[in-house]
Formats: sequence, structure tokens, C-alpha cells
Amino acid sequence: MHYLKKLRGIALILCFISSCSSPSQKAWTYLVPPQTSFIVIPSNDATLQSALQSPYSTLLGDISSSSLQLMTAIDSLANQSLQLESIFLYPGADQKLQPIWVVQPTDQLKSKLTQKYKQRFRQNSYNFQGISISNVEMGQRNIFAARFSGLLFLSESSLGIEQIIRVYRGQQAAADLSAVALKPGTVVLNTPSLDHWIRQFARVSYHPAIQNIFRGTKAGIMQTTADSNTIGNYQLEGTIPLADKPPTSLLTAISQPQQPITLDTYISSNAAAFGIFHQPITTELPETLSDTSKTDTYLLENEDTYAQLAQTLDTELALVLFTQSGFLSEGEHLYIRKVQDTTAIGNQLNTLVEKGLARKDEGIFSTQSTLIAQLLGSPLCNFESFYIKLTDQAVILSERRGLTQMIASDRKRKRVMSYNVAYQQIKKGIPDEVSSLFVTGPEFYSFLEPFLQANNYADLLISTFDYSALVTQKQESEEQLSFSFSTHEVESGNQPYRENWVYPLEDTQLSGKPIFGNLGGSAQDEVIFATRSGEVYALAADGTVVQELSTGNDQPVGSPVVHDWYGTGQNVILIAAGNKVYGWNENGELLPQFPFTLNETITAPLTIADVDGDGMPNAIVATANRQIHILNGRGVNINGWPITTHASIQSSPKVDTYRNTFSIIAFAGNAVYGWNANGQRLNNFPVFINASFNGAPLIYDDHILGGAADGHLYAIGPNPLFSAALDSYRSGSTSNVESISVSNRPLVGSPGIGQEESNSGQAKIVTTSSNGAIFLLNMDGKLLLTQNMGQPSAQEWSPIITDINNNGSSDVVALADYGRLYAWEIKDGERILDLPTAGMTHLSIRDVNDDGRKEIVAQTSEGVRSWTIF
Repeated sequence: MHYLKKLRGIALILCFISSCSSPSQKAWTYLVPPQTSFIVIPSNDATLQSALQSPYSTLLGDISSSSLQLMTAIDSLANQSLQLESIFLYPGADQKLQPIWVVQPTDQLKSKLTQKYKQRFRQNSYNFQGISISNVEMGQRNIFAARFSGLLFLSESSLGIEQIIRVYRGQQAAADLSAVALKPGTVVLNTPSLDHWIRQFARVSYHPAIQNIFRGTKAGIMQTTADSNTIGNYQLEGTIPLADKPPTSLLTAISQPQQPITLDTYISSNAAAFGIFHQPITTELPETLSDTSKTDTYLLENEDTYAQLAQTLDTELALVLFTQSGFLSEGEHLYIRKVQDTTAIGNQLNTLVEKGLARKDEGIFSTQSTLIAQLLGSPLCNFESFYIKLTDQAVILSERRGLTQMIASDRKRKRVMSYNVAYQQIKKGIPDEVSSLFVTGPEFYSFLEPFLQANNYADLLISTFDYSALVTQKQESEEQLSFSFSTHEVESGNQPYRENWVYPLEDTQLSGKPIFGNLGGSAQDEVIFATRSGEVYALAADGTVVQELSTGNDQPVGSPVVHDWYGTGQNVILIAAGNKVYGWNENGELLPQFPFTLNETITAPLTIADVDGDGMPNAIVATANRQIHILNGRGVNINGWPITTHASIQSSPKVDTYRNTFSIIAFAGNAVYGWNANGQRLNNFPVFINASFNGAPLIYDDHILGGAADGHLYAIGPNPLFSAALDSYRSGSTSNVESISVSNRPLVGSPGIGQEESNSGQAKIVTTSSNGAIFLLNMDGKLLLTQNMGQPSAQEWSPIITDINNNGSSDVVALADYGRLYAWEIKDGERILDLPTAGMTHLSIRDVNDDGRKEIVAQTSEGVRSWTIF
């Protein structure tokens, strides 16, 4: 079965069975309807039975209307095994190809079919242009059979058989196979009609772009050179004759004279797929434009400027495809054009900037011009408004600024395809000079999926191999295009994690850990963080910039917050900075009434919650004058607020239900404060202890938990939480303050709560001391596990319980002061060593891509970095 599954991954083999003798002399070659996408030519003396038992029959069932069982029944009804002449694969109406089986008829087979499966009170046959077509009902399926020209045609598609009859009667021209040297055991690609096949996959809105994309070709032929003993790596080779008709832009791009490949050193290694080809440079302006911008009008009136811009370019061009970035619901793409003179093209673009026809910001140009888009990106490019970045000997063209920046950054860090181990292996089998190269990676189907119809079978053809490569070579001596298609599996290695991206920071630190939120409405959340120098960034899941905001001279406090501020379903970004609260919409514009301004500096990260119960959120803000504010949408305190505490609040207040009351809980020095929505103190609050609290309060099971500088873990609630058997402290007050001595050093950060899957799902508490000791306790306060990092704990990060390596068992994760990440398995206390070793601060762990694997996003010396843990 493993072998059969791998065969499904050969996208273009489609139905390579085993096939016939001297096919050029067979009658069927003159009866092929022009809409037919593929024609299987069996090997000599192949029978219908051998084809049905072939390993390829499983693939045929997946990509076509599965008539295999029906054909088996028909074959058994014949006196002898039916001789298979050919199989036409005709585009059906159900998004699948319809096989038309062409066999040598046996005596009375057609009449036997009619007699055995004849249905009373229904039409069992009909006449089409003088030829009888039997309608045979087998179970709940229908097979149509027609005998003419010495052959028997069998198919579930009556339309397909009727089209063959039209060709037979001369009412429609047959598919042109004159340029094909037909051979047994091969597959004919009827390239002029392949767009019909592709349209079966694509959503209707994309059909116009697909129509006639192979114009300029004639039917070609392919055969496999794969070793049947090899799993995962296959190769198909063939030739496609070129026609006299004007070629499409795609065909022009892939059929230029062969040249070396160099742009793979610019293509980011996280690309879902890419193509490298050669586009001729012309200094002549196009005859027509569908639309013209101000820049286009200028170039049309100044042909010399256009010609000078064109002369700076080289012919090599790359098209790079990326999956959903997390901000966009569909994948995106960009173009990379090799240039002959970077300085010269820079001067030309600067001239456009001086004339107000383009803009330049931090080395990136932006303009709106169909002419420039098609000049730099070829006629394949349909960009209207885009960004341009010059880097080394290439120019990058993209519709999104962040994507353009990523390409330049990845090249500097050598995160490009030429350093990808899998691609390096693929390139060893590629000729030094080619007309074009197209490579797909593991994320290619994810890129395609938004463009495909539901219930397509593309995943069957793509998902069983990791990489594929299509190479074309224009043969100058003959007007034909040779191609080679190969699939490649990457051996699963022992790499425990993968670095995804790095976003550089210029001599600044984050103000808090990155957070995640959906700003663009797509399937993936963005990563949002702020720096102490006042920048606020929103990055897509691939590390490219979505938004770049600023708090000016106000230094951010803690992490941003993503929230639906107006209740419209659209999230915004909010953050406390200086003495203000900032808020921006999805376009990066300040929200009305923002920033809110207070009289004192803000001391704790912003908290957002609907406190007054009006259905709209409030901003909860603590200030240096020991006050806590609850602001409405106009930035004004609601009734009952602000309230003054005995010490300033340094950590985020907690808004939750406590003892059946909607409550705001905050730590201030050595006290726990609690208020209801109206600002009234909860009974017996504030609660004072003997040391200052560290971190933020945690509410669990109607108890407030917090670690303190005296090394104790405190719990405040209506009843005892910790076991009486422990050496714990209990107050006599109604609030029932209790604590257990965890360490002789201060506890740092907030305690964490998590479930341990292998122990009946019971909750656990994790906390850490300043000297780097980690403590795991059950909810009774009993110590279950202790470990030590051997160095002080990070002061601005709290330990967590999570399954960091996705093995189904929870782990304790902690961060050392020097930035080393530590983790231990709860079930046995074993240290997990396969984690990134870069020095980290402000760390977040989450499955960003929703693929079942955790991502780590943290600040390092190189900037904000992301890893995926395998």
C-alpha cells in the first residue's frame, strides 16, 4: 500500500498504465476529441484486465470518475479478455476526468451487455447520428457503449462518446496528434486542451486567467523513467512541439534559450514554490494598456526614460509563491528580476521620485504603474500598486512592503533556497543551463488550496512527496520544448526544531513579550510586539511586516493588547505608553479619541475588559500616583474610579469572577486589592502579607494565587486550598490567607497553572525562585518535581506548563536570566534538550500556524525570532 500511495504523488503520470502495438496505425488515433486532456497508449498486447489490476488503477480511480468496477464486470462478461487499445481522459462535469475505454470488440459483447442489464420501462439505447449508443445501468451507475470504426467505446460519459462520433462523422476536427511520435507505454499530453483539465480544479473566478494558457503548443508525449523499486523519487520526461500560433506569456517565459540559473540565491527558503525563467527585454513601449496611471502617462510620453529603465535589466526572472501569511486569506507572490546595473536602475527610480511619480521610504520605492510592473515582472505580472527594493544584483517587486523587506533580509542571513539542503540535492540533477525551472515545496498545496474548488483531488497528487521540480529546455535545432518532471522525498532527519524567521531590531529591547491576534481576518494570527523606543509592530505568521506603528516619545509599558474595541468584529491594537493609552485600527490609523492621556506615568501593562457591563470594553490603567483607572471609550473614568492604593501597581490587574462577584484584582506592594465594578472594595480587602508580591495575580478555583519575595506561595480564598498536613500559614480572617514555603529565595514571575495529561488531567502549579529553582506542586501544595537551571531565573518571564515538543505529555518550561530556555517532562522529570539555544527574552510559546506544533517567538540579539518545535 505504501508503494501505491507514493504512485499517487506523480502528478502528471495521471494514468500511465501499460499499453499497444504500432499505435500510429490504429483507428482510434483519428477519433480523439480535441477536448481530451490525456491519452494513455498501452503497451503491446495489453488487456483490459491487466490494466484494471495494474497498481496505477488506484490512481486512475482517484483522479477520474471511478468506473474500474464496472469495467471489471464488463470484462468478465466477454468470452475472452478484451484487448485494450487506448484510454482517453476527457474532462467531465464533476471536477474529474472521465475515462473513455477503447477496446477491440468481441462477438456480441455489446448485445450481451444490453440483454443482461436491460431495464424495463426505460430507454436502454438511443441513436446519435446514425450510431446506436447503449445505455447500460449497472447498479446505480450508467455505462454508455458504442461500436463503430472497428472499435468498442465504453464510458460513463455519454457526452464523451458523442464527441468521438462527431469526430468520426467529420463534424468536428480530431485532436492534432500529427507532431507526436506515438509509442507503446507512453501518455500523450494534449497540451492545447490542458486548460480544460486545470479548470476542473480552479474556482470559477480564476477560469479566465487559465483559458488557453498553453496556446502555441501541439500535443506532446511523456514517459516515466522511474525505478519501480524506488519509493518517493520519480521522473517523467517528454517533449512538447511548438506551434506557429502566437505563444502565451507563460509559454514565452518557459521556452527561451537555455541559460544558467542564479536567482535561487535570492529566493527565501520558506517559499511554497518558485519558478525561474528568462524574459526577453524590449525597450519598445507596448501598443496598448488596459489602464494608465500618472506614472504610465509620463512614460508613454517619454519613451527614452522607459528605454533607459529597460536597458538596466537582465533577462533572468523569478516568480516566488508564498502561502497565507497570516494576514491574507490567500497566498501571495512576488517577482525578482536580475539587473545589469543596480546603480543605473536606482537613478532611474529616483528620477521618478523627484517628479512625484513614485515614493521612497527607507530604501524602498513604491509606485502605481502597469508599465513598470510588466517591465520588471514580465507580462505575467498584474500588479497595479507595488513596492520595489534593490538588493545586490536584483530588484524585488511585491504588492506588500513587508514581503519585499523579507526577501532582502533573508538573503543577508542566507535563508535562501541555494542553502536549502533539499533544493541542493534537486539542483544536482538539473542541467547547468535550462529554459526554465519550477520547484514546489512542502507548502505548495497550502498555497493552491484557496484557489481550488471544493472536493478537488489535487491533494492526492501533491501531498505524497515533499518537493517536485519541472525543468524545460528549448531545443533550438527543433521547434519543440523538452521537459523533465521529478518528485523528491526528503528523508526525515532528527532536526528537533526549525528557525522560521528573524525580524531585526535596531539597538532596542521589547517592552513585553509578543502577543498574538487576528488583525486581517485570515486563518492565522499575527504576532504583535512593542519596543521600548516606541515602535509597535504587527508581523504576519511568516515574519513579514503587516503594520508598523509608533508611540513617539512615550515609552511602551508591557505588551500590546489586541481587542475588538468597537464590537464590530474588527480587532485593533492598543498599548499603554508613557502617560497615554494608544489605539490603532487595521489601517494603522489612530482610533477616535486616542491617545487617552492621564496625569501620571502608567506603571503596569494595559488590561482590557468590559467592567461597567455596557457591552463595550474599558481600559484598565495603573499610574505612578498609586491610582488605578477604568476608562470608557472617550478616555474618561467610569463611575467609582479612579481608586488609590497604598503602593503603585506594577503588574497587570486581573479581571475575573471571584467568589461569585465580577472583580478587579491587583497586587500593589505587599497587598492584594479587590474591587467590584463600581469601585467598592470586596469584603476583607485589601489583604496584606509579610512580603511584596512578584508577578501578576492568578485566579483559580475561587482562589487568588501569587508568589512573594519571602519565597512563599500565597492563596487567598473562601476556604483552605493547601493541605493541612503541610507546614503552611493560615490567617484567621474571613478571607483565609494561607501560604506554603516553597523556597528560601524570592519567587519571581507569576505562578502558572496547567494540566498534566498523563495524570488524570489534574491541575498543577509551577513557580520559580530567583536562583533558578523550578517547583511543580499539585493543588494541595504538595511538591511533585523540582529542578534547577543552574543560573538565576529571568525576572520578566513566568514559568509555564505546556506540551512544548508535541508528544502528548505536558512539560515545565522556564527561562534563565541569561536567556537559556529550559524544559522538563512532568511525567519523569527528564530534561528536554532539543530546544533553541539562542539567548532569549520576552518569550511567547504558541501554535501560531495551527498545525499542531508549537512556535517560540522571542527577542534575541539578532532581533525577534521564531522557531517551530518538532
